[in-house]
Amino acid sequence: MQFEGKVGKIAVIQLGNPSPGCNNVVDGMLKYQYQNKGVSLIGFKEGTKGIIENNVINITEESYAPYRNLGGTDYLGLSDSRLQSNLWDTLTERVHEHNITGMILIGATHTLTDGARLTNHFLDKGIKCDVVVVPATLDGNIRHRFIQTPLGFDTASKVYSQLIGNMLTDSASAIKYWYFIRLMGKDPSHLALECALKTHPNMVVISEECAFRGENLPDIVNRIADVVEERANQGKNFGTVLIPEGLLAHLSAYRHLINELNDLFKHCGSSHERQQLAKNLASDFTYIKDNLSPWSFSLFATLPEFMKIQLINEQEISGSVNLSQLETEKLISYFVQIELKRRKNAGTYKGSFAPVTHFFGYQGRCAHPSAFDCNLGSTLGFAGCALLQAGLTGQAVSVKELTNVPSKWRVGGVPILALLRSQPKSGYQRNELVVPSQEISMTDMPYQVFKANERDWKFVDHYCNPGPVQYADFGTNDISNTMEELYLVETDIADQIKGLCNSI
Repeated sequence: MQFEGKVGKIAVIQLGNPSPGCNNVVDGMLKYQYQNKGVSLIGFKEGTKGIIENNVINITEESYAPYRNLGGTDYLGLSDSRLQSNLWDTLTERVHEHNITGMILIGATHTLTDGARLTNHFLDKGIKCDVVVVPATLDGNIRHRFIQTPLGFDTASKVYSQLIGNMLTDSASAIKYWYFIRLMGKDPSHLALECALKTHPNMVVISEECAFRGENLPDIVNRIADVVEERANQGKNFGTVLIPEGLLAHLSAYRHLINELNDLFKHCGSSHERQQLAKNLASDFTYIKDNLSPWSFSLFATLPEFMKIQLINEQEISGSVNLSQLETEKLISYFVQIELKRRKNAGTYKGSFAPVTHFFGYQGRCAHPSAFDCNLGSTLGFAGCALLQAGLTGQAVSVKELTNVPSKWRVGGVPILALLRSQPKSGYQRNELVVPSQEISMTDMPYQVFKANERDWKFVDHYCNPGPVQYADFGTNDISNTMEELYLVETDIADQIKGLCNSI
């Protein structure tokens, strides 16, 4: 596509956590450059670190070729640090120094939010540099009105489903273990739901459903114990439970405890102060009691030692409790074991229970992208350049009709302003507009399909092992179950509308 737009230099910055397919964003940018010879491309190495240190590389086909269609973000590198306002002046210097006319940011909801704020800063200061954001996160939580899926979710769900499928097969073979598997995904449960639709485990905990029901952890433990007991009555002392990473943040009692700990660490001015606070919380019973509310202290006191240590010692850069480091699966299996022991003493449970815990997260962040994510990454990179060359700014790249073959995808941009909401989000003040993390709705079709099968999966083993991600032949063009359930009907309706319009 030859585009009649302004000629300039486009810079790309990778922010946030790794997501499969991000390397292919550069592939799309190079394809755009090939068709528009006046465009030059550069990248800041290691995200915000590259901005601070002025570490810039020229993006060329020769340097990029070994990374095409491969997982990871090792071509550009990335940064966990956000593009906050304290970097804007430095970034402005880099824009003038390198004559940058357009900027592509790759990342999740924090990057979208910061992209909107950066756009506003550039417009206020009269800085002639447009900003476009490529939505990329394996969490799957960017599924707003105008964006069907972020880059990386398809691959991650397939990688984790293979691992879960292996555990299900082992569970049915060894017939003596209960596997408690926690899946990466931060706040929402999209990965847990998608992997459940692919693999059919015995039980899946959906964070949003627990919050909707107003459940606490004992309620969840009792639900799992009920399934374990019923399966034991059938002679099945084995099974698998999927647990989302962000579960505890959806349970009101734990959310209050986490928020109170976050407030304590937020007031620490240095890493030394954080270490001292963690030491005081870990060793001084009176100090904990004095600094937590009575109900949070009561909850904290009931936790096993390993969870107390993790809540105190595992913080993100912002000072918030790092949910990915909390072994929720181990905590739940611990309490299930206690509950089953109580039932055995009461004579209502006669089975055996051998729990084994797993966390599937880092195995999928840099996996070789699926054919879908390879195509999506390249499309997003190409479209990002096209939006910039058209003089548009403050845009998120949007690709729709993704249930069709790539040649029929609809590509465009949506103003990030349309995605902003006024609601709490970690790392931001309460009065700031943010792009929220899209959670599972109880009316979503994928959730409804799961609920229709949930009871059957609990007691009748319908285990499915989808195997490795396919890159050729059968299965190459498979898309996620979530995408099919959400958008296949929408695409059919859109096709009918198009047919009627053509008739008119």
